[in-house]
Amino acid sequence: MKVKLVNCLPACFCMAVVLSGCMPQAGVHEVLQISADGQFRLEGKAVPKPQLLSTLVEEQGRVQALQVELRLSPRADMEAVQFAVHAIQSAHAGLAFTRG
Repeated sequence: MKVKLVNCLPACFCMAVVLSGCMPQAGVHEVLQISADGQFRLEGKAVPKPQLLSTLVEEQGRVQALQVELRLSPRADMEAVQFAVHAIQSAHAGLAFTRG
């Protein structure tokens, strides 16, 4: 029994490392919503697509550790989602996904 547990430990450790990258870390948590028509709302305020990156960079500079939770409409356009993910990564902010 102990041999099986020891064999599973590397896989369990790897899974924990992968999952920890998906969990929001400590810091300022803000929500970015993407609607079905591709509109962005950061903390409830509309943000035009061309200003999304600069808005996130400004927020990241204002706080110590910005974590952005991405809330997608089930019908959100994948191009808008990819754009938002790229903007969040370019702003060096943390990223988390939720449904709804």
